[in-house]
Amino acid sequence: MLLHFRLIVKADGMIALKTILGLCMALDHADCSVQEIELELHQYHYHYLPAFLQLAASTGRSRHIRSLKITWSSLDIMASYLAAVMDVTQTIDTVYIVEDLTRKPVKHVSAATWASLQSACTNMKTVKQLSFLNARVTAIVNHVIQHIPTTIGRANFTGCAFNLMCAGQVASYLHGNSAIRSLDLSYTKLNSSEFVAIFQGMQMCKGIQCVRMRGAKLERPCIVALVEYIKLTHSLEELDLSDCELNTEMCMRLVTAIKQNRTLAKMVFVDAKITNEGRRVISKTKTKLKPVSIEGLLKIY
Repeated sequence: MLLHFRLIVKADGMIALKTILGLCMALDHADCSVQEIELELHQYHYHYLPAFLQLAASTGRSRHIRSLKITWSSLDIMASYLAAVMDVTQTIDTVYIVEDLTRKPVKHVSAATWASLQSACTNMKTVKQLSFLNARVTAIVNHVIQHIPTTIGRANFTGCAFNLMCAGQVASYLHGNSAIRSLDLSYTKLNSSEFVAIFQGMQMCKGIQCVRMRGAKLERPCIVALVEYIKLTHSLEELDLSDCELNTEMCMRLVTAIKQNRTLAKMVFVDAKITNEGRRVISKTKTKLKPVSIEGLLKIY
């Protein structure tokens, strides 16, 4: 019986070099059963970069590791480490990368780092679930979306800084994508025109089942595009509009579209600000085939 082990590598300061090299030896051992690795990569780790790259190679070679989580403030080290892992792994199917918001944001990115990040993303051939969270530089977000493979089934960009270029990359990524099933764009501060571009891409994506837009600023053009998507989609099963604000007209438009839909089964409105009339309309939502499960719908005002 194979036991599930999780390895967490965290420290307030420098990690001893012998510790890193010892971890490499442990991961390379035939009896190693570690399946998850979680570590932090900060600028002061640059002094041990060769050792971390050795750890990355050992991580990638491991036969059992399925999940990798990285918290970073140094894009240089994170990109180099991730590229080394992805270059050799045959097993990692879940990658979780989050920027440490307690540290200063990235101000300069070298050509070598751009190349490493591109290599890391391009080689995510085994990855089925990718979470790239809280990235504060739009150019970095755009670069990641541009180069990740279309074989990823679940993509999560919660908290990332988006602009129109990033939205265009998402739309392009979705166009004709047959693998993706879940897309999370919560708290990305997208505006209506950017959401419109993304929904247009979604219309050409036949397999997506779950869309999360928590905290989205929903203006009329965005709702119009969302409504059109709901009418046309034959795959969407769950739509999450938690922490959004919807007036009565928006709710009526959504319900009208849902009535023409055959697949939507669940809508989530946790902490959403909705008018009383809008709440009443949504609570009776039903597709052509069946009622829709409504979660988190509370009377706000």
